[in-house]
Formats: sequence, structure tokens, C-alpha cells
Amino acid sequence: INRKYIELRYKLLPYLYDLFHETEQNGMPVIRPLVLHYEKDKETWNLNGEFLFGEHMLVAPVVEQGMTKKLLYLPEGTWTSLLTGEVKEGGKWYTEKHGYLSIPLYVKEGSIVAMGARNDNAVYDYADGVTFRAYALKDGIQAETVVYGTENEKEASADVVKNGTSYEITVESKKASKVALMNVGAPKQVNGASYTQDGENVIVEFNGDGKAEVVF
Repeated sequence: INRKYIELRYKLLPYLYDLFHETEQNGMPVIRPLVLHYEKDKETWNLNGEFLFGEHMLVAPVVEQGMTKKLLYLPEGTWTSLLTGEVKEGGKWYTEKHGYLSIPLYVKEGSIVAMGARNDNAVYDYADGVTFRAYALKDGIQAETVVYGTENEKEASADVVKNGTSYEITVESKKASKVALMNVGAPKQVNGASYTQDGENVIVEFNGDGKAEVVF
């Protein structure tokens, strides 16, 4: 059980280092109460059983021994489970079943989460083989993220803009990387890069800097 979550932590290190950089720049904490970003939502005012991991991820840990159900609240918007890909609408309370090998871990709409290529070590090149997962992007609103190295230097970046039925992707990196458009279905065509289909996810592949258009 411990190994499963240690491996997940290793893969999330690119995302975590981005949060460390944000903390250095503006003082925002890595772990945040929901009310910090949803102060107008009264349901978040007294929540103490869940927290935000940066602005883009919500965690509702199961902390009581023997507990198999978790009551959690998702603020407004669309939320996608990082572990299962299940999509839920926010502004609602949910009761979920969870055991030792699962945890409520949701990604906010309009987010890009950088996932590292390795899960066996904390020290590796986070930009090499990174996958930028884009979740529930809103039309006309740019989503972007940066991968920083262990010395706080910028190693790679990705931004994605949804324009109607197409997605414009820009990657800056000296290493190979991928951009995963999550839960979008099969495209009609992809221009500027090769891609693979993984269920409902489109995986666009880059070898260094690149631009691509994914059309549906």
C-alpha cells in the first residue's frame, strides 16, 4: 500500500516542484484550505476533511481506520479523478467508497498537471518524458504549466487552448514529452505531431519544442 502512494508521489514531483516555485514567488502554500480559492462558496467555510494540493488538485483523505466511505464536497466546475478518470460536476456533495488502495483525488477543470516519467526515485530529470495532462479545458481560455528542475530552473512548459472543436498545443522543451487531452474522445485529425489513442484520451507526442493542432 505504501509503495503505491510513494510511486504516485514520485510521478507528481514535476507538479510539486511547480508549487514550490509558486510558494517562493508569492508565498502561497502548497497545501491550502478550499476557502482560499472558493471564498464565496459557503460550503467551503468550515471544511476540514479535505484540502487543495495547489490550486488545481483536491484531496479528501480517508484517515479513520476501517472507514470505507468518504463524504466530500466538490466546488463549482468540472472535476476529474486523477486515478480513475471519472468526471463529476461540482457544487455538490458526494459519498464515495474507498479502501486502502484508493483515495479521492480530483483535478480542477482547466488544469494541466505535469506527471513525471518515473515512479522509482525522487531524483530524476522531471522534464524527460513528462506527460502534461490537460483536464476539461474551457473554450478560449489558455491552460499552461511549467516543469522546474531540482535547482529551480525552468526545464519545460506546455500550454493548450481550446478553440471550439480544436485544441492548439505548444510545448517548449529540449526533451521528449507528451500532452494528454483527457476524456475528449477520438479526434478527426492531428496536425504537427504524432499521437496515440488511450481510451477516451488523446496522447500527442513531442520530441523537443513543438506545436500541434488536434481537431474533433
